[in-house]
Amino acid sequence: MVDLHKLEAAAKAATPGAWKWFQVEDGGARVNPADGGLVIAKLDIREPFSPQQNADAEFIATANPAVVLELIAEVHRQNLVIDDLATLVRRLCRQLRKAEPAGEQHNRLSDQALDYLKGKGLDASVLRSE
Repeated sequence: MVDLHKLEAAAKAATPGAWKWFQVEDGGARVNPADGGLVIAKLDIREPFSPQQNADAEFIATANPAVVLELIAEVHRQNLVIDDLATLVRRLCRQLRKAEPAGEQHNRLSDQALDYLKGKGLDASVLRSE
């Protein structure tokens, strides 16, 4: 599993902003901030650039700290949505059991839903009280 806290700290410590890459005269490539500045990375390539090396340099420039921080924020947003949905399923299961306590079919469905949440580690909400 990815350590988002470590990744976030690394992204915040790195050179901010958009990055770009370009080939240099000695046959290598450099990654610099898009607005200029110091070299962030230098690829030492002695033979002509291959399509894979072009793709690697483009990836390094594209996966800049701003993009990484945006992806981490999206993961956090999605985790909140998952937590909300899990809370809703638990509440629906309780209401279903109250509405028809003797309904074996409904209780089985509730059990399956709750077992699924438990199997995914979503059986307890850290953000919501129930």
